[in-house]
Amino acid sequence: MQGKINVLFGAEKAGKSRALAWMLAHMYSETTLWGIETKSPGKTLYLAGEEPRQEVTARLLAYQKAAGIPANAVDWKNILNFCEATGMRLDKPQQRQWLKDRLESGEYKTLLIDPLRRVHGASESSNDEMAPIANDLRDWTNRYNITLFLIHHTGKLSVDDDETRIATWSRGASDLPAVLDWALYARRMDGVGKGSKDKVKIIRKGRGPKEEDLVLLDNGDSFNVTK
Repeated sequence: MQGKINVLFGAEKAGKSRALAWMLAHMYSETTLWGIETKSPGKTLYLAGEEPRQEVTARLLAYQKAAGIPANAVDWKNILNFCEATGMRLDKPQQRQWLKDRLESGEYKTLLIDPLRRVHGASESSNDEMAPIANDLRDWTNRYNITLFLIHHTGKLSVDDDETRIATWSRGASDLPAVLDWALYARRMDGVGKGSKDKVKIIRKGRGPKEEDLVLLDNGDSFNVTK
């Protein structure tokens, strides 16, 4: 949802970063994704909390090629600005002010954080500590019409947990699932067939029309990292 807070949830190694790259390759090239006509998110500030820029870029290029999207369809160097953001400490007001200044300049249309946990030092289980971050995220989308796309981890779930609820998908405090507009939840399914290529189920919910669940085939990454 453009100009809103979007979150992709999932447990560790659920395929969140790969699903994100597949989405971005289609969205930036404005090609049809899962039967949906897409629109480019515009110039994006990418806070990379785990993977280095080279790996993210290599994956995007590989997925663009795999999807049959022409190589010149996206000017990745100009549309994606990377910030190595591990330990950025967005729980500190001065760090959020730095980020706010970047967004206020009008240069960026989208802020992408992958993952949220790596760019702050607050206690994830404390609403009091997480609220200032969530409040600013909401303020930035409202004030600057910035699109936010966050990756956030899901905690360990039991068989009794209700996976149809957004609150179940989110690890830690309830403030993030309360403030978001649109959410996707990536969950591993059992491998199928010889070689056990994994399937990933994507559930989509939020302040918008109901969308059917998706089942994606995850072939893993087989690209070469280029510098």
